[in-house]
Amino acid sequence: MQNLSVSTRLALLVAVSLVALITLKTMSLLDWRATMIDDRKIELHALVDTAYSVVNNQYKMSRTGLIDEQQAQKQAISLIEDMKYEGNEYFFIVDSDVRMIANGGSSASVGKNMSHVVTDEGVRVFSEMARVASRPGGADVFSYKWPKPGQSEPQVKQSYVRAFTPWGWSIGTGVWIDDIHEKFNAALVRFAIQILVVAALLIAINVTIIRSVTSPLAKIKQVMTLIANKDLTQRINLNNHGELGQLGKSIDQTLDVFQELIRHLSESMTQLKQSAVQLSGNAEQTNRDTRQQSQETELLATAMSEMTSTVQEIANNAAHAARVTDSADQKASQGNEDVEKTITHIKQLAGDIREASDVIVTLESDTEQIANVLEQIQSISEQTNLLALNAAIEAARAGASGQGFAVVADEVRQLAMRTQESTTEIRDMNERLRSGAKQAVSVMQRSSQGAESSVTSASDAGAEINRIVSLVDDVRDIVIQVAAATEQQTQVAEEMNQNLVNVARVSDDTANSSTMVATNSQQLSQLSYDLEGHIAQFRV
Repeated sequence: MQNLSVSTRLALLVAVSLVALITLKTMSLLDWRATMIDDRKIELHALVDTAYSVVNNQYKMSRTGLIDEQQAQKQAISLIEDMKYEGNEYFFIVDSDVRMIANGGSSASVGKNMSHVVTDEGVRVFSEMARVASRPGGADVFSYKWPKPGQSEPQVKQSYVRAFTPWGWSIGTGVWIDDIHEKFNAALVRFAIQILVVAALLIAINVTIIRSVTSPLAKIKQVMTLIANKDLTQRINLNNHGELGQLGKSIDQTLDVFQELIRHLSESMTQLKQSAVQLSGNAEQTNRDTRQQSQETELLATAMSEMTSTVQEIANNAAHAARVTDSADQKASQGNEDVEKTITHIKQLAGDIREASDVIVTLESDTEQIANVLEQIQSISEQTNLLALNAAIEAARAGASGQGFAVVADEVRQLAMRTQESTTEIRDMNERLRSGAKQAVSVMQRSSQGAESSVTSASDAGAEINRIVSLVDDVRDIVIQVAAATEQQTQVAEEMNQNLVNVARVSDDTANSSTMVATNSQQLSQLSYDLEGHIAQFRV
C-alpha cells in the first residue's frame, strides 16, 4: 500500500466503496428473495393445513357413524380436488403405496402408481412424499423441478406435504417460484443500472479530486528535486488554502530556516577549524599528564598491596588470639562449675554433720535418762533385797509353817542381787556410751566448723574464678573487637587497593582517550575543511 501513488490510492478507495455498495445491495436482494420464498412456504403450510382440516372432518364424521369410512374418503377426495387457489393451483393426495389418490390439476394421474416418476435431478419425489409420515412432525417441504401445465421446460417448484396418519395419506400442494427469481433478476438489473450511474459520478468526482491533489504534489516534487541539487533559493509558493497549501507553506518556511542555517554554518566553520587545532594541542598535553599520573598511581597501588598483606597478617594473629582467649574462657567456666559443685557437696556434708551432731546430742540426753532409770532400778532392787531379807527373818521365826515363804523370800533376794549386779553393769556401759557421745559431739562440732570454713573458702575461690572468667570475657571481647577492626581495616585496604587499580586503569583509559581525542581533533580539523567545501556548493 505504501508503494502506491496517491491517484492509485484514491481510485482504489472509490473501487472499494463500489464493491462494498454492490456487496451490501446484493446481500439485501438475497435476503429479500429468501424472505419471499419463506413467505411462500408459510402460505403453503396454511393451505395444506386447510386441506388437512377438510380430510380430518370427514374422518371424524366416519368415526361418529354419520357416514362410513369409504364414503368419508370419497367425499374428502372430492372436496380436495375441488379446492383451488390463485387461479389453477390445486391439491393432491398420495397414499403409502405411492398411488395418486387425488389430483386437482390432472385427473389423468389419479389411481396411478407414482413411484417410478423421477425429476430432472434424479429424485423420486412422490416416493419421498409418501414417506413424509416418518419425518419429524409428519410434514416437510420439497423443492424440485417440475414443468408447468402446457410447458415442457421444468421450473423450480416447492411443495409442502403433510401426513394424514389415520388413512395413510400424504396431503400436499405446490407452487412454482420462478416468479420470485424473475422479480429477483429484475431487481438485479435495476441495481446494475444504478451502480453504473453511481460509478460514473464517483469516477468523475474522483478524477477531479485526484487532479486537485496530484497537481500540487507535482509542483512540490519539482521544487524538492531542485533543492536536492543544492539550490536553496527555490520556493513552492502554492496558492492553496487546503492541507497541501499548508504543507507547501511549511516546506517554504523550512527552506528559509535551512538556508539561514547553511549561512551560519559557513560562518562557523572558521571558528571550528581554530578550535580543532587548539583541542588537538590540549589533548596531547592531557595525554602526557595522564601517563605520569598512571605511573604514580601504580607505585601507590604497590604500596597499598604490601600494607594490605601486613594488615591481613595482623587480622590472622588477632583471630588466633581470639580463639585462644575463647578456649581459656571455656576452661575457666568449667573450673567455676567444678568449684560450684564442690561448694554444693561441702554444704551437703556440713548439713549431714550437723544432723549427726544433733543425733549424738539426743543420744547423750537419752543416756542421762537411762542413768536416772538405772538409779531408780538400783534403789528398787535394794529395797526389794531388804524386804526379802526381812521376809526370810519372819519366815524363820514362823518355823515350819514359814519354811516355803522363806524359800520364796530367798529367791526374791537372789533376784534383787542379780538385778543390782546387772544394773551396775548397765550403768557402767551407759557411762562409757555417754562419754563417747560427748566426745563425738565435740568432734562433730569441730567437723561442722571445718565444713563451714571449707564452704567459705570454696565460695571465695568461686568468686575469684568468676572474676577471672569476667576478665577473660573482657579480654575476649577486646580481642574480637581488635580482630573485627583489623578485618574491616583489611577490607578498607583492599577497597583502597582496588580503587587505586581502578584509578590506574582509568588513567590508562584517559591517556588512551586523550590520544584518541588528539587523533580525532586532527580528523575534525580535516572534516571542517571538507564540510566547508560541501557548504560552499549550496546556493543561498
